[in-house]
Amino acid sequence: DVTVTAPSNFQVSKDNTTFGATATYTVANFTTNATQTVYVRFAPTSGTNGLKEGNIEHNNFPTVKVAVSGTETGNSPTIQTSVANITFSTPVGTNQASTVQTYTLSVNNTALFTTGITVTAPTHFEVSRDGTTFSNSLAYTIADMATTQTVRVRFKPTGASDGTRTGNITHTSTGATTKNVGVTGTESLALAVETWANDFNISPNPTRSDLRFRCDAPARWIGADITFTDLAGKEVGKYVWANPSQTLQLHVRNWQKGTYLVRITAGKQSVVRKIVIL
Repeated sequence: DVTVTAPSNFQVSKDNTTFGATATYTVANFTTNATQTVYVRFAPTSGTNGLKEGNIEHNNFPTVKVAVSGTETGNSPTIQTSVANITFSTPVGTNQASTVQTYTLSVNNTALFTTGITVTAPTHFEVSRDGTTFSNSLAYTIADMATTQTVRVRFKPTGASDGTRTGNITHTSTGATTKNVGVTGTESLALAVETWANDFNISPNPTRSDLRFRCDAPARWIGADITFTDLAGKEVGKYVWANPSQTLQLHVRNWQKGTYLVRITAGKQSVVRKIVIL
């Protein structure tokens, strides 16, 4: 028998229908017809563009070789992710972080890439390589992409209002089609009350004359109402803080000495502090 073996990226056939890496011609084949036809086709599988060449060999006839060559084209860099969408089903408070979810990032062939991959998260979401340091973007080099990478994602809403936050984590590289992973999460103001308490500084407290209000997160407290009540629940003063980016100073020197509650409210957000007037 004679076995015809094709090099990589090429295939052979006895009947021009069934192709493979080898084709075997039996003694019976040659008895019927001493001249047999070998069909050859170029079927590149390297995944890289360029010239592919080699020799078709015939066992028992080591000197009988047929050189073949062909040019592979049309391969392009492709970015792959293990998921198309990620949903954070548990509501998360403003400026708080969700539990971390993951997906894998890979490419079809690093040889086709001229630049690394940049991963960019939308507003309210963050990404990380190690699950410890989070940011809005990551950079993977071509060398990194020789192995499959794990991307960590968390939902950290900053909208200061109830609602669903959506967007796409984008994966980009020169010459490659952008790959998106959709992300969705629900922001809840009710879950952020504890963090709001840290937005304000009221001083001096106790005081004899003036109170100064300073806000470290003015964007979510614009136009806030400031209401003072005594411990019996009676309202003794109400003000509007039109611009929380500026310190607000209130004169309370003529108020009766005692303990008061001050409530700062903006929409569904509310913080209560206790002050003492001497």
